[in-house]
Amino acid sequence: MTPIDSKNQKVYQEFYKKIVDKDPSQIHAYWLKQIYTGTKQPPKKLSKKEIEEALEQNKKIIAYDNTPLTGKIIFTIK
Repeated sequence: MTPIDSKNQKVYQEFYKKIVDKDPSQIHAYWLKQIYTGTKQPPKKLSKKEIEEALEQNKKIIAYDNTPLTGKIIFTIK
């Protein structure tokens, strides 16, 4: 699976707060460490339209948004 982050700051913040209980500065610090150690790269940030286009081309993408997109919804977080 290829993870994708949302460019929408409100959606991005809400997602990470609900899923990993971290704020944007904590997520940024995590990715800086991963990049510095050479272990991982952060997910690309795409707009809703770009996510929809990417999902049409690649079914192995995992993304989130505040409204349903194309593709199968595995679970919904409230």
